[in-house]
Amino acid sequence: MARTGDGKPRSDRRQRGILLSKRVNLVEFKNFEDNARKSGFDNHQEYLTAFVTGGIYLQRTQRLELQEFFGKLGKLGNNINQIARSANGGKLALNAEEIVTLHETRELLEAIRADLHRLGW
Repeated sequence: MARTGDGKPRSDRRQRGILLSKRVNLVEFKNFEDNARKSGFDNHQEYLTAFVTGGIYLQRTQRLELQEFFGKLGKLGNNINQIARSANGGKLALNAEEIVTLHETRELLEAIRADLHRLGW
Protein backbone atom coordinates (compact mmCIF):
# COMPACT_ATOMS: atom_id res chain seq x y z
CA MET A 1 0.00 0.00 0.00
CA ALA A 2 1.26 3.47 -0.83
CA ARG A 3 2.19 5.59 2.15
CA THR A 4 2.98 9.25 2.56
CA GLY A 5 6.68 9.94 2.18
CA ASP A 6 7.55 6.58 0.59
CA GLY A 7 8.94 8.31 -2.52
CA LYS A 8 6.69 6.47 -4.96
CA PRO A 9 5.20 8.44 -7.85
CA ARG A 10 1.55 9.38 -7.53
CA SER A 11 -1.18 9.96 -10.03
CA ASP A 12 -1.62 13.60 -10.98
CA ARG A 13 -5.34 13.22 -10.26
CA ARG A 14 -4.57 13.51 -6.56
CA GLN A 15 -2.90 16.83 -7.22
CA ARG A 16 -5.82 18.29 -9.14
CA GLY A 17 -7.18 20.64 -6.53
CA ILE A 18 -8.56 23.39 -8.74
CA LEU A 19 -12.22 23.25 -9.67
CA LEU A 20 -13.40 25.11 -12.77
CA SER A 21 -17.03 26.11 -12.74
CA LYS A 22 -19.34 28.35 -14.73
CA ARG A 23 -23.03 28.93 -14.20
CA VAL A 24 -25.08 28.86 -17.38
CA ASN A 25 -28.75 29.05 -18.22
CA LEU A 26 -30.67 26.26 -19.92
CA VAL A 27 -30.20 27.66 -23.45
CA GLU A 28 -26.43 28.02 -22.96
CA PHE A 29 -26.22 24.49 -21.59
CA LYS A 30 -28.19 23.07 -24.53
CA ASN A 31 -25.86 24.91 -26.94
CA PHE A 32 -22.86 23.44 -25.11
CA GLU A 33 -24.35 19.94 -25.37
CA ASP A 34 -25.08 20.47 -29.08
CA ASN A 35 -21.50 21.58 -29.68
CA ALA A 36 -20.28 18.48 -27.84
CA ARG A 37 -22.38 16.20 -30.06
CA LYS A 38 -21.31 18.02 -33.23
CA SER A 39 -17.69 17.53 -32.19
CA GLY A 40 -18.29 13.79 -31.79
CA PHE A 41 -18.35 13.55 -28.01
CA ASP A 42 -20.80 11.25 -26.28
CA ASN A 43 -21.55 13.67 -23.47
CA HIS A 44 -20.80 17.20 -22.37
CA GLN A 45 -18.37 16.06 -19.63
CA GLU A 46 -16.03 14.47 -22.20
CA TYR A 47 -16.28 17.64 -24.26
CA LEU A 48 -15.41 19.79 -21.26
CA THR A 49 -12.46 17.57 -20.37
CA ALA A 50 -11.17 17.73 -23.94
CA PHE A 51 -11.57 21.49 -23.92
CA VAL A 52 -9.59 21.87 -20.70
CA THR A 53 -6.84 19.42 -21.73
CA GLY A 54 -6.48 20.80 -25.25
CA GLY A 55 -8.07 17.90 -27.14
CA ILE A 56 -11.04 19.89 -28.38
CA TYR A 57 -9.46 20.70 -31.72
CA LEU A 58 -9.97 17.14 -32.93
CA GLN A 59 -12.82 16.75 -35.36
CA ARG A 60 -15.25 13.86 -35.11
CA THR A 61 -13.55 11.87 -37.89
CA GLN A 62 -10.18 12.35 -36.23
CA ARG A 63 -11.56 11.14 -32.90
CA LEU A 64 -13.10 8.07 -34.52
CA GLU A 65 -9.83 7.30 -36.34
CA LEU A 66 -7.92 7.71 -33.08
CA GLN A 67 -10.32 5.35 -31.28
CA GLU A 68 -9.87 2.81 -34.08
CA PHE A 69 -6.09 3.21 -33.77
CA PHE A 70 -6.28 2.54 -30.01
CA GLY A 71 -8.26 -0.62 -30.72
CA LYS A 72 -5.67 -1.87 -33.19
CA LEU A 73 -2.85 -0.95 -30.83
CA GLY A 74 -4.53 -2.97 -28.08
CA LYS A 75 -4.94 -5.97 -30.39
CA LEU A 76 -1.26 -5.82 -31.29
CA GLY A 77 -0.30 -5.80 -27.63
CA ASN A 78 -2.63 -8.73 -27.00
CA ASN A 79 -1.08 -10.71 -29.87
CA ILE A 80 2.42 -10.08 -28.55
CA ASN A 81 1.34 -11.23 -25.09
CA GLN A 82 -0.12 -14.43 -26.59
CA ILE A 83 3.13 -15.12 -28.48
CA ALA A 84 5.16 -14.53 -25.33
CA ARG A 85 2.85 -16.76 -23.29
CA SER A 86 3.17 -19.57 -25.83
CA ALA A 87 6.94 -19.20 -25.97
CA ASN A 88 7.26 -19.13 -22.18
CA GLY A 89 5.00 -22.17 -21.88
CA GLY A 90 7.12 -24.18 -24.32
CA LYS A 91 4.39 -24.36 -26.97
CA LEU A 92 6.33 -22.16 -29.39
CA ALA A 93 10.05 -22.29 -30.13
CA LEU A 94 11.62 -18.93 -30.97
CA ASN A 95 15.19 -18.33 -32.06
CA ALA A 96 17.28 -15.55 -30.52
CA GLU A 97 16.50 -13.07 -33.31
CA GLU A 98 12.75 -13.63 -32.94
CA ILE A 99 12.96 -13.12 -29.19
CA VAL A 100 14.85 -9.84 -29.67
CA THR A 101 12.25 -8.70 -32.23
CA LEU A 102 9.43 -9.61 -29.86
CA HIS A 103 11.03 -7.59 -27.02
CA GLU A 104 11.70 -4.61 -29.30
CA THR A 105 8.12 -4.66 -30.56
CA ARG A 106 6.78 -4.79 -27.02
CA GLU A 107 9.00 -1.86 -26.00
CA LEU A 108 7.85 0.12 -29.04
CA LEU A 109 4.19 -0.45 -28.19
CA GLU A 110 4.84 0.64 -24.59
CA ALA A 111 6.58 3.80 -25.85
CA ILE A 112 3.63 4.61 -28.12
CA ARG A 113 1.22 4.06 -25.23
CA ALA A 114 3.32 6.29 -22.95
CA ASP A 115 3.50 9.04 -25.58
CA LEU A 116 -0.25 8.95 -26.11
CA HIS A 117 -0.82 9.02 -22.36
CA ARG A 118 1.53 11.99 -22.04
CA LEU A 119 -0.51 13.79 -24.72
CA GLY A 120 -3.67 13.20 -22.71
CA TRP A 121 -5.10 10.22 -24.59
